[in-house]
Amino acid sequence: MPDKHRRNAAICIAKEAIALAEEYDLSPSPVVFEVLVKHLQGLNEQLCAAVTLALKGPQNEREAAIAMIQAEYLSQSALQSGLERLHLGLSNELSGAIEQLSDGMKGNLRMADELRSTLRDIAGHVTKEELQFLCKHLAISNRTHLSTTQSVSHRLESTQAQLTEMKTELSILREAASTDHLTGLPNRRYLENKLSTLLTMPGSLCFAIIDLDHFKLVNDNWGHAVGDNILRGIGQILHQNTKGKDFAARIGGEEFALVLPDTPLSGARQLCETIRTTFAEILWVSQANDQEIGSFTLSCGVTERIASDTRQSIFERADGLLYQAKNAGRDQVAYAA
Repeated sequence: MPDKHRRNAAICIAKEAIALAEEYDLSPSPVVFEVLVKHLQGLNEQLCAAVTLALKGPQNEREAAIAMIQAEYLSQSALQSGLERLHLGLSNELSGAIEQLSDGMKGNLRMADELRSTLRDIAGHVTKEELQFLCKHLAISNRTHLSTTQSVSHRLESTQAQLTEMKTELSILREAASTDHLTGLPNRRYLENKLSTLLTMPGSLCFAIIDLDHFKLVNDNWGHAVGDNILRGIGQILHQNTKGKDFAARIGGEEFALVLPDTPLSGARQLCETIRTTFAEILWVSQANDQEIGSFTLSCGVTERIASDTRQSIFERADGLLYQAKNAGRDQVAYAA
């Protein structure tokens, strides 16, 4: 799916999730939003069934039920449990298939030995009765072997179906484990793994940390629903401004990162300035009552890799530049190699 279509689809699902929360009198908290988005995506039948049941329950119990669903299906412990279950299931399925294949191969060897033995027997002089006996014996052996071969074939078909199902479930788990469900961006786990890999490769790379200014006041004055909407907004801006090998990720809270391979520091600085000005120009309005909320700013620290960089060192350098931007008055980009 092209990036534009994927983005439009994500926006539609986000809007549907908010509308669904309002329909069932749920506060659009990160937990509720995450579960409803997954429910609307329809990739996990068990989660969908659990959400449908929770929404039909008493109004004062719905948010608690949604929180339990999040813990069971989407938390890190649930993801780890799911991966362990898939690993065990895959191991058992492959072991069973290999065992039957081994039995089938042994059957082939036995059949070959019997044929060789029979050929040796009839090479000499045999009576008609003896020849009939040998043919009958071979027919019985062949039927037994055919039954075993068919059993192995059925087991392999079943194994293929199981592996296809596990592959789909593993894809869902991987996506959940590497995606921030509020913004749709990669999460910190994905960021750290990908950045570590990129730093082992030759070539230029710039790294930036972005932090929304005075964001705590947004949640305190306007509530978490407004705060979440602003986080989704900056997530969309970051997604729209990263192309090709570049990617943005949510580190946590109101903090984000940009990874820009094959980009010089001047280009990375200009991109961060574009993101800063684009975000500052947005006039936010409350979806609940159309009340004007205002505009907000962000600060950014961006640096270029050096030969000795590790993930930790480039993180620390970008974080130090971010604090320079904060201390200099916020709403600006600090940069250095």
